[in-house]
Amino acid sequence: MMDLTYSLFKLLKKDNISLLYQGDFTNPVLGRATDLIKNHAEDEVGFKSLGNRLSFLMIESFQNIVRYADTHRAKDLHLADELFITRNIGDVFYISTSNVVENDKIGIVKGKLNSVNKLDEKELKELYLNILKNKEFSEKGGAGLGFIEMIRKSKEKLDFNFERVNDDLSIFHFQIKIKSKLIKKIEPEDIVKINETKKIHKLISKEKILLIHKGIFNEKTTEALLAMAEDNTKDEPLTQRRKVFHMVVEILQNISKHSFLNDKNEKEGIFILSEEGDNFIVNGGNFIQNKNSIGLKKYLKNLSQMSKKQLKDIYLKILRGNGIPEEISGGLGLIDVFRESKKPVEYKFIKINEKISFYTIKIVI
Repeated sequence: MMDLTYSLFKLLKKDNISLLYQGDFTNPVLGRATDLIKNHAEDEVGFKSLGNRLSFLMIESFQNIVRYADTHRAKDLHLADELFITRNIGDVFYISTSNVVENDKIGIVKGKLNSVNKLDEKELKELYLNILKNKEFSEKGGAGLGFIEMIRKSKEKLDFNFERVNDDLSIFHFQIKIKSKLIKKIEPEDIVKINETKKIHKLISKEKILLIHKGIFNEKTTEALLAMAEDNTKDEPLTQRRKVFHMVVEILQNISKHSFLNDKNEKEGIFILSEEGDNFIVNGGNFIQNKNSIGLKKYLKNLSQMSKKQLKDIYLKILRGNGIPEEISGGLGLIDVFRESKKPVEYKFIKINEKISFYTIKIVI
C-alpha cells in the first residue's frame, strides 16, 4: 500500500482540492466537509459568490445518499459505504456520490433524473412550483424536488449511472458540476466523466479507505480532517480513538512541516485514512526539496533502527529536558509515530526531478 499514496496523488494530480469520504454521514461530518470546500471556493476568484450554492449542492448530495442508499446490503457485499467526493479541477467543481441501491428502485430514480434533465430553466421552475403547490411529496425524495433544485443551482445537467452488482442490487453513481462564473464552457482537460467516479469507488472499496484529502494543508484543513477522522472512529474503544486521533495530528503536522511551498506559497499534500482488519492506517504524502530530504532520510533511518524501548527512553529523556541526542534532530513528533505504530513505519522518497521528491509515510494504529 506504500505506493498507494503517490498513486492516489497522481490520480488526483489536476485537482486544486479533493475530498473523498466514506462512512457515517452525520450532520457534523456534513458541516465539516461543506466548510472545508466552501472556504476553498471563497479563495478562488470565480467561485467567491458561489460558496452558498456549492454548500447547498453538497448538502443535497448527502441527502440523496440518505434517500436511496442501502448501507446494510453494501456491507454484506464488501463494497464501500456511501462514497462522497468533491473535486475542484480548473474552473469547475464536481460533487459525486456512489451508493448501493435496490434494483427495483432504479426505474423511479432514473425516471426522475431523465425527466428533469430534459427541462429548461423556465420549465424546471414551473415543475418545482407545481410540486410545492400540489404537495406531491413522497418519503423518498419529494417527487424529485432535490434533483430539480440541483439543476437550478448548478445550471448543468445531472450525470448518473447504475452499475449492476447482482439480481437485487446496483451501485448508483451520481455527479453534479458547477462552473466558475469566469467561464462559459468547460475546457476538455477539466472534464471528469462518471466512469472516473466509478473507478475511484472500486479503489476505495478495495483499499478500505475512509477519508482522502488532497490539496492545501493549513489550520482550517487540519481542524476539518481531525473532526471527520474522529467521527469515523467513534465506535472504537476510547484508547484506540485517542491513538488514532493523536497519530492523525502527527501526520498532518508532518505534511505541514516538510511540504515544499508551491507557486502560491502554499503547502500541498495528501492525507489518507483507511482500515486494515482491526487497525487503522494513516498515510501522508507531500513534495519536499531534495536538499531538505537528506537530513529527514537520515533521521527516519535512525528511528527505524531503534527498538520500542529505545524510542521510549529517548522520548522520556526529551520530555524531562535532558537534551536531544545528536542523531535525533526532529523533535518528539516522529519519535511518537515510530513508538505508536503497530507495524514498522514505512516511508519513501520518490524522486520527481533534480529539485524535488515526493515523500510518503505510512503508520498502522
